[in-house]
Amino acid sequence: MTSAGALERKWPADRRHFAHAGHLCEVTELDRPLVEAAGADILTIGWTGSAAAIREHRELAASQGITEVAYAPMGPDIPSELDDFAAAFLGE
Repeated sequence: MTSAGALERKWPADRRHFAHAGHLCEVTELDRPLVEAAGADILTIGWTGSAAAIREHRELAASQGITEVAYAPMGPDIPSELDDFAAAFLGE
């Protein structure tokens, strides 16, 4: 079953926006099969991982001439996410 198919079965079109409850804050029942299928590979996309991995991404981006990064913290504790990313990104 695809995530889109599950969405269509669970939520009528006029209420489908409710399916996003918890999106980017938790793994929802619609997302779980996709996250499980991705396994550890899910950590190979985006800037995820340890502080050292974040700094490696930053250094690679800088070496390619990238001068700005857009960051969108996710999860239930945004202040901590911001602090953790800043410390990892800046090497503090």
